[in-house]
Amino acid sequence: MTSAVERTDDLVKEYLTFRGFTNTLKHFEADIKADKEKGFRVDRIVEQLLQFIQSYDLNGLLDYWGYLERRLFSRLEDVYRPTVNKLKTSLFRYYLVCTIQVRLEALRIRFLSRSVTFSLIFLLVNVCCRL
Repeated sequence: MTSAVERTDDLVKEYLTFRGFTNTLKHFEADIKADKEKGFRVDRIVEQLLQFIQSYDLNGLLDYWGYLERRLFSRLEDVYRPTVNKLKTSLFRYYLVCTIQVRLEALRIRFLSRSVTFSLIFLLVNVCCRL
């Protein structure tokens, strides 16, 4: 079963082919491959997250997570916020475990230093907001 987004993409491709817009079709297909939202399909989003972890791409993982936060998670109801936070914690723990398993100390140190920096900033912002 294909999603509505995939069906729409197929219709657009068919239209571009029908009209003879081959360059536009090539660019459209390239944009689909580079689509960060992955057609809002959970399996593709999870696959992308795991690919960042398995390739030890911390910057890519942080950027993609930030993108998901802005585009998807920020629109969820507040009751889902703890679940999203748990997912984030588990995802970054998994990254850390993977770096420990293959003994990549430099990546582990970089991850922990970034985490400490983010945690301190978060703590300072919370303290300042309470004043």
